[in-house]
Amino acid sequence: MATAGMEHSISELLPGDLLNCQICLSQFILPKSLPCLHTFCLKCIEGHMERRLTHSSFACPTCRKEIYIPAKGVADFPTNFHFVSLMDAMKETHNSVVCKVCQQEGNNTAATFVCEVCSENLCHSCSEGHQKYMRGHTVKHLENAHQHSTEVVELHCRNHPGHKVVIHCLDCHQVLCGKCATDHYNHRSERIEKCINDANLGTLGACISHKMEFLQSCLCTTNTNIIRWKQVQDQINSRHQKSLQAIKDPAEAVLQLVKVKLKADNDIKQSLDYDVGELQSLAGQLERKNYALNAISCQKKMSLCLQIKEKSGCFQEVTHPLQNIQLGGNVDVKLEYPIVEWKKLQLISTMVTSLPQDKSISDPVKMAINPRNNNIVVTDKNNGKVKTFSTNGIFIHSETAARCSNEYMVQYNIPWGVTYASDLQVVANHQSGEIFFFSPDFKVHAIMNVECCRDIVANDEGDLYATASENPPGIRFIPGMGRLGEAYDLTLYQNGVYFVLKNPYYICRGGKDELIVTDPGCESLFIIKIDGTVLHSYGRYGHGPNEFNHICGVCVDRQGNIIVADRLHNRLHLLTPKAEFICHLLDEGEIKLPRVVMFDQDGYLLVSESCTSIIKKFSYHVIRLT
Repeated sequence: MATAGMEHSISELLPGDLLNCQICLSQFILPKSLPCLHTFCLKCIEGHMERRLTHSSFACPTCRKEIYIPAKGVADFPTNFHFVSLMDAMKETHNSVVCKVCQQEGNNTAATFVCEVCSENLCHSCSEGHQKYMRGHTVKHLENAHQHSTEVVELHCRNHPGHKVVIHCLDCHQVLCGKCATDHYNHRSERIEKCINDANLGTLGACISHKMEFLQSCLCTTNTNIIRWKQVQDQINSRHQKSLQAIKDPAEAVLQLVKVKLKADNDIKQSLDYDVGELQSLAGQLERKNYALNAISCQKKMSLCLQIKEKSGCFQEVTHPLQNIQLGGNVDVKLEYPIVEWKKLQLISTMVTSLPQDKSISDPVKMAINPRNNNIVVTDKNNGKVKTFSTNGIFIHSETAARCSNEYMVQYNIPWGVTYASDLQVVANHQSGEIFFFSPDFKVHAIMNVECCRDIVANDEGDLYATASENPPGIRFIPGMGRLGEAYDLTLYQNGVYFVLKNPYYICRGGKDELIVTDPGCESLFIIKIDGTVLHSYGRYGHGPNEFNHICGVCVDRQGNIIVADRLHNRLHLLTPKAEFICHLLDEGEIKLPRVVMFDQDGYLLVSESCTSIIKKFSYHVIRLT
């Protein structure tokens, strides 16, 4: 380690920029010596080299000599340990002892000497002046700051310079040299080393005792505070438990009360649900009895009307809903319902439309009668097939595709509507929006696109009317069995106002130049002239006698009465030709989820169930007399 004297000479002799890098102009960091003996920082050499085009050599920034880079890189240049030692010595200057005289003048010059008499630290210049003007004072050179800080300074007598003080007079409290001691021969005295040691030990003992007393006091205070904190904590815990219990007890009481209320409400709800079920059952029984009474009343009124007609020979036309029969004299009979003669529908047979090769349960969505052989044609949307059955329900064949004249196969995806126009079978493919015209040998006669078409019906002239569920929903008119390849929207008006269907499903022919359309979007049935005039409407959503829950298929009997399927209510509505409610032909328990209704060539009513893949055949005998 360099001494203070060395540091003084180094700081005076070295140039100010000797230990500074010539690239960054700061003190060296990891100085590396080049073959040309110039030294630079490692990072500076690396940065200087990166600016060169080649990385195998570079020019020295000072002498411009070509320097070749070692194989292991710039870090392999030798370190300049001479500069490292100098920088270490310069660093120790900041930790050296400061001259007391210079410090008073505002300078922090390093001290290199110490006065043995007054123990002042002095620099080289101040030490010379001190020795000159302070006679008897001896100045000693400092080897290093550490030795000086641990060195015991020897004191000299003020009355006899050059003589060290060796005795302490206990009576006069003075330090004496050997000569001064002769004047205090009868005083109590001790060697100065013993006095110093005793004083140090006494002071240290007193200090330790004082510290022990202070620590003992702090310990007592801490213990007292701990006891108080424990008491406060116990009080807080006690209050917390009391507060928690004060909240918990009412909360548990309220919770228990809520549970009792919920149980009571649940019991009341179950009781109400039971009562509602009983009332609904009684309402159904009452409705059926009401229908039966209406039927009996109609029969009796019909019989009375016929008896009056036979006796008087005078019978005027009956009107609805309040029908007046006026006879000669004072006879006036009023009837509230149309006079209808009907018999309860009887199940004749069932026909299963599912086949062993079907991928899923059959869902017949439309039926039609083949006029050539009276076979029943069914479209099965779940399996994408058009199936044919005999009048006795025996399966004949099914088609999943039809062959065009150019041997191209047309595949069904969701076949829906089916009807006959002349000798052609017409099938509406709902998903693809195509209408196929098939010849009797099941070859495609023609194809036309009608977007979102669902059901289809033909008039006597071969014109087609199709329901479309979107873009926009309504009725499409297809003239001439599609020979023109065009479909036209049928504009509808009701009471002179433009009218739009929401989601038309099924369509059939009604009276002369009339169409009957069902619309589940508004749960209604509409009778529409072919010119677009809406004549009559019936139904809405609900659970009453003349309300629907998913209205579906529709057909017309020989007297013009309308039969429409109420799918989710599991019943059929019987209506007059002007869409007036008469009665329910079938109720829940006799039919399940009816979708399609149609009459066969023998006058039997065919009803398809969408959940069982079964078509049921019922006897039908309804005559509307008025």
